[in-house]
Amino acid sequence: MNQDEIKKHISKSKERLMEEISNKKKEVEKLEAMLEEIPAETKIDVYLHSDKESMYDDGKGAGLTKEQLDKFVYACGEVKLTLRVDECGVADIIAVDDRRVEKK
Repeated sequence: MNQDEIKKHISKSKERLMEEISNKKKEVEKLEAMLEEIPAETKIDVYLHSDKESMYDDGKGAGLTKEQLDKFVYACGEVKLTLRVDECGVADIIAVDDRRVEKK
């Protein structure tokens, strides 16, 4: 191979490699765009309610006094839970009434 043939071969190899790099960059851009469309997690607030009668019965069964029962019946009138839901639909409680829950 003479010098001109070597230069031509190197030039063609360089062009081929540059095209491969360009194609790989396009693939990476497509994959990054797809990742942006997939939510890693969703946060949802849900509310739990209990009625005073059930709370009264539970408190009385636990041995609370009349004064304690008068306050306790409102303890769970409305509880806000913040859930983190993953892409499979599995939910974890991450906060109760806007207070973070430590996972143990």
